[in-house]
Amino acid sequence: MKKLSFTLAILALVFTSQLAQAQTVDEILAKYFANIGGVEKWKAMKSSKMEGNLILVSMGGLELPMISYGKAPNKVKSTVDFQGMTVVAAAYDGTTAWNLMPPEAGGSGSPTPLPEEAAKEVILMAEIESEFIDYAAKGHTVVLEGSETIEGTDCFKIKVTKKNGKVLTYFFEKENYVPIMMRTVMSDPMMGQAETDTFMSDYKEVDGLMMPHAMEFKVKGQTIRKMVFTKVSVNVELADDIFAMPAK
Repeated sequence: MKKLSFTLAILALVFTSQLAQAQTVDEILAKYFANIGGVEKWKAMKSSKMEGNLILVSMGGLELPMISYGKAPNKVKSTVDFQGMTVVAAAYDGTTAWNLMPPEAGGSGSPTPLPEEAAKEVILMAEIESEFIDYAAKGHTVVLEGSETIEGTDCFKIKVTKKNGKVLTYFFEKENYVPIMMRTVMSDPMMGQAETDTFMSDYKEVDGLMMPHAMEFKVKGQTIRKMVFTKVSVNVELADDIFAMPAK
């Protein structure tokens, strides 16, 4: 009887393990898109405007009004109000990545092309369409690497290797199948190359799409900055010259 009980216990363990592995990465992504509005709606999103505040935790919690613009396929611009000046933290017009930083923040006070490594980061994040949409056709590899607990939440761990070699690791919480964190190595002007964890929370509906309205950036477990958005709009009219680097 003891031998039979032990055998049944082993079989139960194997069966449970097989169930845990039953979900493929494509099944997880299908549930993800179903929960956030559907793939077709996300494909139809051609622009976004996100208004809120940038909180610089590493600078004593300095809070600055900010606006982030995005336009398909790959234009992006983030501006911050700093001491009466509109600072362009980062922008990409499809050709040139640039910023405009005041001398107080280590800049020249004039529009300046970004260094190569920083430019690569901006260009990577400029793609408005999710890398998970038609990922194979885009040349990306997406792999389910099991599970991991992130700050008490059980998550699926999904690794994305983009066509250009950039690696992003997403952690999808298992209840609602939405990412709560993304980990990658980023180029920071103060710290150089650093592994950065980006936490996403406060998901809210915007024209049928579920979008995070809060982001927190951590390096080595320490929060360096946060972004909290109070107004998010999609498919707004954005002229191309918004993203272009102006003459000095």
